[in-house]
Amino acid sequence: MKTPYTDSISIAAGEGEMTLFAREIEVQTDAQKVQKTVYSIQSRLGYPVYDTLLHALCHFEGKMGTAVLGYLVRAFAQGRGISDQLADPFALRVMELSRKVDNELDKLLGFVRFQDLGSILVAQLAPKMQYGSIDDGSFFGSFSG
Repeated sequence: MKTPYTDSISIAAGEGEMTLFAREIEVQTDAQKVQKTVYSIQSRLGYPVYDTLLHALCHFEGKMGTAVLGYLVRAFAQGRGISDQLADPFALRVMELSRKVDNELDKLLGFVRFQDLGSILVAQLAPKMQYGSIDDGSFFGSFSG
């Protein structure tokens, strides 16, 4: 029988902070499981929830994995209305992370200073988040060599 989920589970990428009675589990990434998970989220919870999760996962915060896990557990139990449950600390944290990434992406796409180096234009970008994967290609694709 499976052990039920408890909020005491935390996820850390890379080297986690070990605490008393904690155990570390190394997880191997499986592309097939990733596709099934993405399909489940999109079909059962909807694209807006998937988009929120994707943006929250692009944040650099170390405890985002724990927030996303708690959010997903509640989302699959409650359904598409999870985005409205801001009284829940996991839902609130995921929405905050997603909003921060959205705001940073808007700043990046809306305001970039280019320098003319003769035959090319150069812009120096130093993003605070990992959102290269969520660009739809309209911005970064237009400046490829």
